[in-house]
Amino acid sequence: MTEQWPRDARIRRTPQKSNSRNAKKLADDFQAIQNAEIHLCERRVWKAARMDNSKRRAALAHSIRKFFFAPKPRGAE
Repeated sequence: MTEQWPRDARIRRTPQKSNSRNAKKLADDFQAIQNAEIHLCERRVWKAARMDNSKRRAALAHSIRKFFFAPKPRGAE
């Protein structure tokens, strides 16, 4: 029974590590999205004033997609 413990602990510990790494990555992504949102809100206040919520959300989603999945410039690879 005593030989079992280190292995159990290792099995238990490993996913937590990766989870925290994923959580950090998620938090960073979320922060980036929030920054993009703030930036867009600053840029598009006048436009957003004439939009209803669903349109505003669609515009925001579109610009976030454009921001994250923009094609890389040719020389970058």
